[in-house]
Amino acid sequence: MRLGQILINLLGNAVKFTHAGEVVLSVDVAQQAADAATLRFEVRDTGIGMTPEQADALFEPFTQADSSTTRKYGGTGLGLTISKRLIAFMGGEIELESEVNKGSIFRFTACFGLSDKIREARAHAAGDLKGMRVLVVDDSSTSREILREYLRSMAFDVTTVDSGEAALAMIEPALADRRPYRLVLMDWKMPGMDGLEAARRIKQTMPPSERPAIIMVTAGRREEIFGQGDIEDFDGFIMKPTSPSVLFNTIMRVFGQAVCQPPVRSSRGRMPSAGIDLMRGARVLLVEDNDINRQVATEMLEQMGLMVDTAINGKIALEVLKAQRYDLVLMDIQMPVMDGLEATRHIRASEGQGGDVAPATGTPPTVPIVAMTAHAMHGDREKSLAAGMDDHITKPIDPKALFAALQKWIVPVKRGADPGPSSLGSVSAGLGDGPAGIDITDGLARASGNEALYRKLLRTFYQENQSIADRIAAALASAVPASGLRLLHTLKALPAISARRPYTRRPEPSKRLWTRQTRW
Repeated sequence: MRLGQILINLLGNAVKFTHAGEVVLSVDVAQQAADAATLRFEVRDTGIGMTPEQADALFEPFTQADSSTTRKYGGTGLGLTISKRLIAFMGGEIELESEVNKGSIFRFTACFGLSDKIREARAHAAGDLKGMRVLVVDDSSTSREILREYLRSMAFDVTTVDSGEAALAMIEPALADRRPYRLVLMDWKMPGMDGLEAARRIKQTMPPSERPAIIMVTAGRREEIFGQGDIEDFDGFIMKPTSPSVLFNTIMRVFGQAVCQPPVRSSRGRMPSAGIDLMRGARVLLVEDNDINRQVATEMLEQMGLMVDTAINGKIALEVLKAQRYDLVLMDIQMPVMDGLEATRHIRASEGQGGDVAPATGTPPTVPIVAMTAHAMHGDREKSLAAGMDDHITKPIDPKALFAALQKWIVPVKRGADPGPSSLGSVSAGLGDGPAGIDITDGLARASGNEALYRKLLRTFYQENQSIADRIAAALASAVPASGLRLLHTLKALPAISARRPYTRRPEPSKRLWTRQTRW
């Protein structure tokens, strides 16, 4: 938990202050004994950076590099002070290296005990593919390094190059030397020859029996790629940033090998089911300035059957509360414009004066406000309560802790609105067999059984594609029919739909993986 709070704080700051470039987290072993290890972590960014004077004062409480950053970026710098204390609790130290307009590097160490369980190496699972030659093509040195380390840990023989031209120059000589590359991991957007063109040339210049499998590894959207080139040149597709397990399983599928199943997860973090019906339909206001945290919390709340509205700072929350009554408010603490503590004081003052901010019918005299914050030090909870909040839960959000707070503060009353059922059967029943051509059961399965998410996808699909048939027909009848094909490719890639009727055109065996993915 401590390590998670430290990394979330450092990575959150790095993302916040980095407008272009990259943010990289790395870790290695500083020292190791029989029963313990000291790890060295590094968070590097290409952001705005700091002067030496600003860096020297950064770990002091309530200090930022510049007072103007509070209004622009949010926060007070207290998170770094907390991180420094947590690192000290873990027997480590933190240091900073920074340069204005070039970025910052935070380094820290922490001590951990060693498990007596030995993790099975993926190299054993690679089977006949062990030692296979793999070519990584990416213009980003960071991406090349990450993929190389992942692949080497899987017992593959890895070579990296930084361009499509360099890839072509490596592949043919390797074939002539009878040491061919059997797999190419190809980035899409690169200077000069991009990944689409490089893959096309590999396909054109090499005999079918000698062609390597090609997997695109890119941060670009799949819809964009469909409109740029021939997807049949690729055998698989992986989105950046990827993980070792996703990379490994994709490679195994491409070569027709058995895929490693993920380990069974513990019950920690699973959403309780008992008590959800008593809260279903309750309206919650989520006040959070971080996009990712807002999305994660919204998904959790909607899975419980709650109706969720959001605000990105305290000032907006006050305006929303004047117009709408809520059963509960989840309030972040550190936000730009107006923080959570100040907003809570305004809410309580308005309630005390009979103002516009009022709770929903059937709730207590005051709307319950629960702090949802990364502040986890001694005294932080007391500050939240002193400002008028009713409870305090920490981030990263534990679904059980969130559920417990909701169950404690949302009054179970009969509500008219129900945002959606929480079982697969009820969703299927509510939608019947679904619109013509859409397989509801299969679509839900492809959304991992997340009914709320699937409903949201269907709504978005409907809103954005009401005229898609006419647009495709017009494009196909125009002088540029390729634009219609691009629309069809985009339509196939949407996760909200799953066709009832299987495709009549069956792909070649080596292309089946890609077809399944595009159909999803």
